[in-house]
Amino acid sequence: MSSFSTFYNVSIPKPILNDDLEQLAQIKGPHDSLEVYWIPKTKQIVAWNGFEWWIQPNGPISRSLAVLMDCREWSIITEELHLFDRDYKNGERAPEEMERKFLECEWSDYACDKMRFQAVLDVDVGSD
Repeated sequence: MSSFSTFYNVSIPKPILNDDLEQLAQIKGPHDSLEVYWIPKTKQIVAWNGFEWWIQPNGPISRSLAVLMDCREWSIITEELHLFDRDYKNGERAPEEMERKFLECEWSDYACDKMRFQAVLDVDVGSD
């Protein structure tokens, strides 16, 4: 079964933010900001856009963000990517190559390596 057919994006009530959820990312988009949390036991993400909470499976970051940002995958542009250790204490701008391939990664690529990130994204409306 392909990962595309198992993708889901389900609105959920506000979860209890405890040890079952690890903050994974803070993302600034053109219209909204997102906070993304990782659930290690189920390998899912929970995202909050400031208004609603969503749960999705692990999968390509581009697919997930396209649904959350209501745009096409190929229209998302990574403007900045900063990587941090688990506690957001030691951070640095990601190397250019990593920034270029960021959207091709899966959430688990960062979560399993105990990396956290902040990203600034834009959407190329000409690509939609």
